[in-house]
Amino acid sequence: MWAGFARNEILDWWLSKGGVLLDLYAERFAERSEKSRRLIWDDVPRGFVLRGLLDIQSGSPLIKIVTRSSSPEELLQFEHPRMPLLDTPLFERIEIPIEPPDQRELL
Repeated sequence: MWAGFARNEILDWWLSKGGVLLDLYAERFAERSEKSRRLIWDDVPRGFVLRGLLDIQSGSPLIKIVTRSSSPEELLQFEHPRMPLLDTPLFERIEIPIEPPDQRELL
């Protein structure tokens, strides 16, 4: 389950608590403007992923998005002080086919 954010500035602390870095594949991301409250979208550059963190401290695994401080240009564009950390993948992407359940099993 997705549950919040992990600041890049304290990533070593998260990792020392058992956190595991993840590659989160996405084509786009959005930040909510702190001025207008609207979502402002942008593309994830080709070859990059959103950096995630698997947090296992609470007993049930939670996925957090790793964030960093916005640059002055990003702050103007997104009107938000934090941005998702975009990085090159740590792991090879493997597609896992998911078969739909047998409809008879759902009844």
